[in-house]
Amino acid sequence: PLWQQVIDWLREKHDIHISIRPYNNVAFGIRIGYGTSTLINGGYKTYREARKAAILKAIKICKENLLHTK
Repeated sequence: PLWQQVIDWLREKHDIHISIRPYNNVAFGIRIGYGTSTLINGGYKTYREARKAAILKAIKICKENLLHTK
């Protein structure tokens, strides 16, 4: 799937919301909202690097949530 399709799937199926924003005018930051928690991380050199990191962190959150529900 395309990156945006993965982001959409995470939002629709797992209620995990990803946003990527400029961070300190020299880098990009990510924000991942899930349940009542939010993860904020910054300092990625490119938008693509931030997007990839956000998706990988969101997948890790999904896996952790699945382990806690079993």
